[in-house]
Amino acid sequence: MSEAESGEKSDDGGSDPAAEPDPAAEPKPAAEPKPAAEPKPAAEPEPPSPPAGEDESRRKFLATACCGLGVGVGAIAGAPAVPYILYPLGHETTKGSDGFLPAGASSQFKEGQ
Repeated sequence: MSEAESGEKSDDGGSDPAAEPDPAAEPKPAAEPKPAAEPKPAAEPEPPSPPAGEDESRRKFLATACCGLGVGVGAIAGAPAVPYILYPLGHETTKGSDGFLPAGASSQFKEGQ
């Protein structure tokens, strides 16, 4: 007995999409031909390149200028570190392993604090 005779529908809704065309579906328009490619305008001639020696000197100048700027920025950033590092050379910090730095009179400090 078929589904139509028994009155039962299958899980997919009871209709086979391949058997019946969908009336709401619109037909696809035919592919339109592509317009012909427009001709490209004639390429403008490139400006003449500088002589090889002139190009090398420019590159050398730019490389030197970039390095100089890097050194300048590094010097500005590192300038405060120089006195910090060199301070112990000009000042007495401790007197050997037995020396103490004075922090104040012992009467100023209470025991246990």
